[in-house]
Amino acid sequence: ALKDYGLQGSDAAHVTDILLAAVRQSGLSFEDFVGSIGPLLPLASALHLPLSDVAAAMATIVRGGLEAGQASMALRSVMVALQNLQAPSKGVAEDLDSIGLSGDAVRQSLGENGLVATLALLIQKCGGNIEVLDKLIPGVRTLSGVLALAANNGSSYAAVADKVTQSSGL
Repeated sequence: ALKDYGLQGSDAAHVTDILLAAVRQSGLSFEDFVGSIGPLLPLASALHLPLSDVAAAMATIVRGGLEAGQASMALRSVMVALQNLQAPSKGVAEDLDSIGLSGDAVRQSLGENGLVATLALLIQKCGGNIEVLDKLIPGVRTLSGVLALAANNGSSYAAVADKVTQSSGL
C-alpha cells in the first residue's frame, strides 16, 4: 500500500490503522483482506482514490455477502469501468451525454466526491434504470459491486467508511 500510494515509512502506522479497521468491518482475516485488496491498489491509486475509500469499499462488498476473491474482482471491475468512463469511447461518450454527464464530469466527481458518491451520481442520472447503468458500467460482476456499494443509498458503505476513516491508534 505504501508503494502504490507513494507513501513513506512514516505513514505505515496510519495505513495499518486503515487496513485493520477495514478488516474488522469485513469480518475477514487480515491475510485474506490484504491478499484481496493488494492487487487493486495500483489501479485505485491511478484513479486517485484514497486507500480508506478502497478499503471501506472492499469491506462493504464482503459484508454484502461476496467472498474475498469475488469482492476483489467486483471492486476491480467497478474501478476499471470508472477508468473507462473517464476516457470514453464514442458510444460511451454519447451514453454519458444522454444522461447529462461526460468523462470529465466522472473524473471530477471521483476526485472531489470519491468512489461511492460517483456511483450514486451515475445511478441517479440513470434514473435507477439498471439497463441504462449496464451500458455505462457493463457486466454482472461490475454491477454486483456497484449495487453492493450503493445499497440503501450507500448507508452500509457510509457506516463502514466512517469507521475506517476515523481509525487511528488501533
